Amino acid sequence: MFALVAALGVREGMVTGAGRSLWSAQEARAALWQAKWEVLLPIVVRAPVAWQPDGHEIEKVIEVPLAALRDLANLRVEYRERGGVRHEVLFWDYQGETIWGATARILKQYLDVLADG
Repeated sequence: MFALVAALGVREGMVTGAGRSLWSAQEARAALWQAKWEVLLPIVVRAPVAWQPDGHEIEKVIEVPLAALRDLANLRVEYRERGGVRHEVLFWDYQGETIWGATARILKQYLDVLADG
């Protein structure tokens, strides 16, 4: 999954013309450590799977059809201020469940990639 996220980052960098820098294992370790609580990646599955979350990092697994994520009626945007900076916070509400935080941001980026073709 990390390889897919890395490939997406490379693609986005090429599309946007972002500058490149040399690889630094030390910087990569520092970035992963800093993002340790946000590296909960949603998984897109096309076949039935019996999920069993461990209960520590994942409370539960919910299955949401792609069509429900694409339906803007299920998307809610709120703004929160933290450290004097206003941040957009995304929420998807689906059948009494709410997806938010890092998972919502990752899903939004995934949907944007799908929309771009």
